[in-house]
Amino acid sequence: MHTASLSSLADLAGRLAITVQYDGTTIRDLNIRSSRPHQLTRLLEGRSREEVTAIVPLLFSLCSTAQSVASLTALESNNKVKPCLDVSIARTVLIYLESARELCLRLVKDWLPGTDLIDTTKLMQFYQSASSQLNWALQLQSNDLRLRKERAKSEFCYDTLIHNLEELLSPVINSCHNGRVVAKSSNAISRLVLDTEAEFSAVNLYDSSVPLEVTPSYLAHKLRDKDSLLFCSRPEVENGAISRCAESSVWTRNRDSVLVQQSREQGYHPLNQRFFALINELSLLPKKIAVAVSTGASVVGPLEVVGLAKVPAARGDLIHYVEQTPDAKRIDKYRIVAPTEWNFHPKGTLVSMLTGVKVSRETLRPLVEKLILAIDPCVAYDIQIEE
Repeated sequence: MHTASLSSLADLAGRLAITVQYDGTTIRDLNIRSSRPHQLTRLLEGRSREEVTAIVPLLFSLCSTAQSVASLTALESNNKVKPCLDVSIARTVLIYLESARELCLRLVKDWLPGTDLIDTTKLMQFYQSASSQLNWALQLQSNDLRLRKERAKSEFCYDTLIHNLEELLSPVINSCHNGRVVAKSSNAISRLVLDTEAEFSAVNLYDSSVPLEVTPSYLAHKLRDKDSLLFCSRPEVENGAISRCAESSVWTRNRDSVLVQQSREQGYHPLNQRFFALINELSLLPKKIAVAVSTGASVVGPLEVVGLAKVPAARGDLIHYVEQTPDAKRIDKYRIVAPTEWNFHPKGTLVSMLTGVKVSRETLRPLVEKLILAIDPCVAYDIQIEE
């Protein structure tokens, strides 16, 4: 018996409700409540592998490709199936393409509204065309050599894909040179950076973000535990008696890049440093695809723990875990930990960076909104200020 049905789940994504306690000069506290349905994975339990692969893309509107790849990788790992090189490369490229789409849309919608920095129409057309041609890789793989041969595809021209992506991202790529943002008054990125400095330079943020660094064995231990659903909704990293919250985001992937390091040395505000991390991530995506294609390096390979997969989705690491009794036809257990659960933990980065910060009333809401966007949730959010 399934504990949920597709038709009964009215809001699959959920929302974040962020309440800011403000005394007129200082942020005293933040409270983050999530309506994300973490019991959703129960819908996948008791189903066949084929049913799971069909359902997962329907459950997630954002990063649906990353969700599909993570699910396929976990299911294949659980069945001791290793995808062939062509499949691994295609899946890696699909992950990077989805990141380009998601981050570009975030850039033009939330950071630079009203600008034509990225041609979103061409971006979506390019993404749809490329992803449809590589969609063959999003099938559950088998060790059956006959099936592998039947599913083999003709060689795909990745060089053309990389060139087209570079053309689309050229406004972002050209805004960076030798690790620095090119300072041009007519450049939308430069104007945003200058405006951010002018608006928030007097606001000192705390930066206690800790990059997510956990071993597969640790994840397996937490996801096998009887309290695994709690871990999925509020994940923490334990070290003895100490638990800490971690962040897995564009920022943690790029915080040590030359662009971010130099912005830090030049005294840019932490909000701008996080924005530079986004710019750096986008500018490197064509190169990452080229490396994956030329070397066969995959970012979506199975981990050494059977049934566990971790995928670098647009907004951070996405973790899927599957348990299935050998020779059984149905999934016994399914767990997902999304980046939002790390990044918007009730004691996580947003709370740590803002609690105790002195800020004027007129700057308060823009500050909270900008930092939320810089951390980047996978779902919608509401902000309430209480004085």
